[in-house]
Amino acid sequence: MRGLIGLFLILVCVAFIWGGAQGVYVGLTNTAPHELSCKQFAASHSGKTWLRLTGCRLDPERAVSVRTERGTVKGYYAPLIPKDAATGGTVHVLVQADSEKGLVALAFEKDYEGMALFGIEEDDRVREAFDKATLKLARNYVILDPAARPALGTNAIMLFAGLLLGTFMLRRLKPSGANVEQARVEHADRTTAPIP
Repeated sequence: MRGLIGLFLILVCVAFIWGGAQGVYVGLTNTAPHELSCKQFAASHSGKTWLRLTGCRLDPERAVSVRTERGTVKGYYAPLIPKDAATGGTVHVLVQADSEKGLVALAFEKDYEGMALFGIEEDDRVREAFDKATLKLARNYVILDPAARPALGTNAIMLFAGLLLGTFMLRRLKPSGANVEQARVEHADRTTAPIP
């Protein structure tokens, strides 16, 4: 039981450090949304994470619903394409929504602002669902979460908590100075040759 708790704490520590560090990096490198048109994004694939895409339209008819293993819907993802582009072309951006109603509401948006998911935020099962769908996806397509924004403060706290937990666990594993000194004395006593 003790081993399971230790393993759980290690996983929590790694998740906090990884997620917190990624969030701090995103917060420091994305102080304002990077604005560009859908056409510009398709041509350049900006490396920025916080995006505001203009001159786009949502294509809800080609939306993909992703389900969990139990069959419940995990999310809906619809292609975001340039306003004057024909339906059926290569998809560079997919917009994420929690429900069909949310997806319909997004179809009336003028500009699309949100965070491009990457790293710890990505879900391999979602990517696998897209591979099975009939969408023609660009090799470096992104998933845009319109509800997300950089959270520098929250992620800094998470990173600090992960480092604090890691330090605490390392100290618990490391023997105290008194124990080390006692072990040295005992070892010296055992190896001292008797005087004739």
